[in-house]
Amino acid sequence: MATITIKVQDSEKQFFQAMAKFEGLSLSESIKRTMLEKYENEYDLKLAETSVAEFQEYIVTGKPVQSWEDLQAELGLDDDL
Repeated sequence: MATITIKVQDSEKQFFQAMAKFEGLSLSESIKRTMLEKYENEYDLKLAETSVAEFQEYIVTGKPVQSWEDLQAELGLDDDL
């Protein structure tokens, strides 16, 4: 397993340790989970922004947009979604 070292102020370290204790995790696990969640959220946000921009381009250019019902039928999904 790889090791990553970061430099923080003493007050930041105390805060990180307090949060890890609050979560019932080791300091390392708490920081790792927090960073992974942050990166996943940033990725999701970027993906959503890209999707909205693509949809807006379809609307502006008049390209046809597939309806939800057509997509459900194409994927073989039922109406309970």
